[in-house]
Parts: sequence; C-alpha cells; structure tokens
Amino acid sequence: MKKSSIFVFITVVIAFGLLISGFVSYQSKLDKIEREAWASQDLKQAQQEQESVLLKELDPRTHPKQSVLDFLRYQSLVNDEVKISLLGGDSIAGVEESLLQNKLQSFDPVFKTVTVRNYGFERYSTSDLVKADKQLIVVNDQPDLVLFETSIIANQKEEVYYDQTDEDIQTIMSDMTSKLPNTRFLIISSNPTVDDDRGENNPMGYTRQGYLDHTKAFIADSKWEYFDVNAAMKMKVEEEHRSVEDILADDIHLNEEGYAMWSDVLFDYFGRARP
Repeated sequence: MKKSSIFVFITVVIAFGLLISGFVSYQSKLDKIEREAWASQDLKQAQQEQESVLLKELDPRTHPKQSVLDFLRYQSLVNDEVKISLLGGDSIAGVEESLLQNKLQSFDPVFKTVTVRNYGFERYSTSDLVKADKQLIVVNDQPDLVLFETSIIANQKEEVYYDQTDEDIQTIMSDMTSKLPNTRFLIISSNPTVDDDRGENNPMGYTRQGYLDHTKAFIADSKWEYFDVNAAMKMKVEEEHRSVEDILADDIHLNEEGYAMWSDVLFDYFGRARP
C-alpha cells in the first residue's frame, strides 16, 4: 500500500473516531438534559402535591378555629399575596406598615408578597371613624385580614358614652363584614398608656380601664374575634420588670421599643388557635 493511501486511511479512521466520540458526547448531553427535565417534572409534581395537601390542611372553610397565621398562609398560597388593613385611632396611627410586612415574611417563606395599609387616625374616636366612613376605605382594599383598634383613647378624651361606643363599633363591623365575607376580622384594644394606671375619670366618670372592660364585654357578646393588646403588653412589661413609661414616647403613643413589643404580642396571638 502506498504511503499516501495509508495516510488517507489513517485520516479517515481518526475522523470517524472523532465523529463517533462527538456523537457519544452529544448523546450523553441529550440524555442528561432529558434526565434533568424528568427530574424537574417530578419535583414540580411533588411540589404541587405537597401544596395541594397543605391547602387542604389550611382551608379556613373546614378549619374555623385556625390561627391567624394559618389563615394568612392559605391566602398567600391561593393568591400569591397577603393584604392586611389596619383601622383605628391613636394606638395604631404610628405603626409603620413595614413592621408587619417584615415580621410576617420572617415567619414563613410562603409570605412572598405582603401589602399592609394603615388607616390609623390621630385623635379619632369611634364616632369620628363612623362619621368619616373610614371603614369604607378598608372595604375598598379587599383585604384578607383587618385589624380594627377600638379607638378608646380618643373616646375617653372626647367623652363618648359607652352605649355610643358600642353603636359605633357595631356600625363599623357591620359595614365591613357585610361587604367582605371572606375577610378575617380581629378587633384589638388600644396600647397601654399612663392614664390606664392613673385611673382618672373623664367628666362622665369613665376611666380608660372602664372603656377597655366595657368594649371587651360588648365584643365578646357580639361573638367577634378580639385580642386584648393592652393586657398582653402590660403583662410583658411586668415580666421584664419595667414600667409602661419605658415603652411610651409620651403619655399615649408608643416609642420604637413599644411598637416592637406591640408587634411581638400581636404575632404571639397570630400563632394561637382561634378562641
């Protein structure tokens, strides 16, 4: 065989070997892509199955006693978002929306998008809220959760009668619950103030504690969900061997540390089963 023929033969063999090697490498890559695709589909299917089970476990229609957190988890899974609206007076007027957003998202990665709107109004009594139809602003938000603070700080200062306070709360709740059938409502008391311990009467003889006790009883009779933020914060202050003044910026409003404590006791309630 001539040298040129041998050279051609060797060249062809090498080229053929490279072709086979390239084909095997390419086929290997295709096989890898296919395996990864199947694995991805399996993972996606497994995630969907887990989510389906979780949705069933969290469905508020079959779990009426579920915690606020579980209720919000369900809403987040269904809607990819959680919407919370706050309504009230002095006690929540200074609450930064990011406080609740960050706190909720730190609890569970399921809370990817959290929208909080605060309609707390300085020096607004329950009657002021009703006259200005502030509850209807909340209705327009279509929130998943409403935190309604009872505004009793202003009610005492503005000398709103107990019966009128009851009527105002009834009006606010009736307007919201009738228009937001799938929303969860949590009524909360005002934060502790210096006046709580002083026991000072307004001209009608009503004390701050009197308003707290009366509204709590009225809300219980109406069978609405209620959390006594005031009592919970006082208990926490006592446990830490401190005074209410330590968490206040003035006689009424919370300071930064006070709002942090407010959110702590609130989220502690969020994690409990509904009473």
